[in-house]
Amino acid sequence: MHGIHCNNVAASPLPFQFDFTCSKGGGTEFDDGYHHPSYNIRAGIGYLLMRLANFGLASVPEADPTVYEVTVKAGDSLDRIARSKGSTLELLRQFNPRAHVLRPGQVLKYRRGAIRKVTVGWKPMTTRNIAIYCNVGDAMYAAKLDYALSVMFKQKEAACAP
Repeated sequence: MHGIHCNNVAASPLPFQFDFTCSKGGGTEFDDGYHHPSYNIRAGIGYLLMRLANFGLASVPEADPTVYEVTVKAGDSLDRIARSKGSTLELLRQFNPRAHVLRPGQVLKYRRGAIRKVTVGWKPMTTRNIAIYCNVGDAMYAAKLDYALSVMFKQKEAACAP
């Protein structure tokens, strides 16, 4: 089944599976735990957020707050030290802002970290953008979302309420 089925009426323009039926007696029936509406809604929201996020790379310190020290050897560079100690160039520079020229015997501080993919911003969350980034080929997708939202905002109680 695809869409929201309430007394056999499909009404969802969502691109992900959302199985849930309402029994004639007003109660809700689920196939199994996997098809629970709240799980599907959470999955759909997670999918939507991933599609509307802008990603970038950033230097991220590990959760361990320990600050370590390393002694500079001849021929060392900040980049080489960062790679060998499991840190990043940015983190080394944060802890050693005056370390422009390295000298053997100099002691540098660092934290362990890595370059990771992180969320750096968001695309505007409009029905048009949702249609652009999540549509599965339906030219009327944004209009259907607008309609579904207008119905939901007007509705005072759940469609499947007894």
